[in-house]
Amino acid sequence: GRFYGYVLNYNATLEIECAFWKAASGQDLSLKMRSRHNEGGDGDNRFGGYGLSVDKGGWGAKRETFHNEHDQSDSGSLPTKPETGKYFKIEFTVKNEGTGVRQIGKMDGKQFMDKFDSSPKPYMVNEASYKAQSYFWVRSNIDSGTGEIRIKRLRILAA
Repeated sequence: GRFYGYVLNYNATLEIECAFWKAASGQDLSLKMRSRHNEGGDGDNRFGGYGLSVDKGGWGAKRETFHNEHDQSDSGSLPTKPETGKYFKIEFTVKNEGTGVRQIGKMDGKQFMDKFDSSPKPYMVNEASYKAQSYFWVRSNIDSGTGEIRIKRLRILAA
């Protein structure tokens, strides 16, 4: 399942407290910030956003230039392995820094990702378009059909 939040999320932190509630293979929590991929028109108006996924094996991050077109992939380990049935907090920050975009990931206050996009396209940093219409999204990917991800708390904060 996926849900969208139509709230200002330009230079923001998505904070989510969640748990992998049932043990299952192929499940992850996928987050997207600064997305406009449903807005229609040409690619410059449909930036997919900056994404972060978390599973029991680690994390992955990508930039989505527009819907289903990804680049700048990176991945790594989490500070601790999520335990089934135990809540953990992820903070995903996406903010402009100089002429680039900084992406920071934290789990329970411990930083695990510091990624810098040094070559954003102008539409990826067009603040006016994001203030007019943009969203974040949260998706639970469960390949086996038997897993469950529970969300206890979710906030968007200014970065």
